[in-house]
Amino acid sequence: MDMDAEELLRRYAAGKRYFSGINLKGVYLKGAKLNRINLSKANLSEADLSEADLSEADLSEADLSEADLNSATMKGTNFRQANMQRACLSFSEIVDANLTEANLNSVDFLEVYIEGSNFDRATLAEANLSMASISKSSFREANLSRTITIDAGLSDIDFTGANLSGIDLLGETAWDRIILPDGRLITISK
Repeated sequence: MDMDAEELLRRYAAGKRYFSGINLKGVYLKGAKLNRINLSKANLSEADLSEADLSEADLSEADLSEADLNSATMKGTNFRQANMQRACLSFSEIVDANLTEANLNSVDFLEVYIEGSNFDRATLAEANLSMASISKSSFREANLSRTITIDAGLSDIDFTGANLSGIDLLGETAWDRIILPDGRLITISK
């Protein structure tokens, strides 16, 4: 079912929260307050969700490829198995979110704030985490190959079983209390 931004916002304002499977490709929802909305399995590819509040929203299995989530707020948001390939999440706030098994390949996380979130078994190959602040999060068995981490701050991160090939956690990255893919705990920080 296709829907435009006006119709979605009208129905949301009327109290409707369930929009699973709808087609919102390329929709303009900049700054929209969409707390607790269910957009699971929805097509939001190329959508503008910059500055949107998606706290406690369900975007599981949604297509957010090439979507703009720049400066968005995502607290308690469910992105389980979502396709977010090539999306922009720069300057966003991701807290207590579920990104388990999400496709985050080539996502721009520039200066993103991430805390208490689950990226287990997600793919973040060639993602940009430059200047990101990430704490108390899990990346168990995630694929972070060739991910850029320049000037990122990482603390209390679990990378058990993760693929970290082609990234330099010890280079320009500040880190503390990191569990490496082999299970070793590193507590030295820069």
